[in-house]
Amino acid sequence: QIGEPREYKKIFLEDYVHTFLNQYSQEKVHSAQIAILFGNVQYSGGKRYFYVKSAMPVENVSEKQGKYVFTEIVQPISGILHNHVLFAAIIGWFLAKQGFSVEKTNVIEETQRTYFSGADKLFFMIEPFEGENGFFCFDGNRFAKQTGYYIYYEKNKPMHEFLLEKNLEYQKNEKKEVPDVAVANFR
Repeated sequence: QIGEPREYKKIFLEDYVHTFLNQYSQEKVHSAQIAILFGNVQYSGGKRYFYVKSAMPVENVSEKQGKYVFTEIVQPISGILHNHVLFAAIIGWFLAKQGFSVEKTNVIEETQRTYFSGADKLFFMIEPFEGENGFFCFDGNRFAKQTGYYIYYEKNKPMHEFLLEKNLEYQKNEKKEVPDVAVANFR
């Protein structure tokens, strides 16, 4: 449990998604990192339960006219749904931006209203340097930060495979052959 979740609204973030978003937020700390959140929303006894089951990065997002503009969102998401995320709906988006406090801004709220409006859509933000994070969503017509959420674990094979692929890509990019000067000098 992170923070104090509300009684009438519960947000559950799958552990692999949490791990991925934390790693992803560290990749390019000098630019915004944006991803789409997938999962589902359930209703029971007047309460809403959000389940964030996967997240996929989105490229080619720019900040224009007071909001983030998703220029090529349809094509990447079609491929992502086919390859990694089965039977999940888009339930929101993610932003990591170094040096920005985890608070709502006009740009974030306008992006939410344009692309992810409604009570069943979430926004999740991480400030990578401080590690601060938080969820936001609409309560009526008010876009507000949520007081807490839960991290849960389930067998999430598609997200696990995606994390493995990303780690292999990272290892390939980071692996450089460095001569061992100390051993050569010793010999």
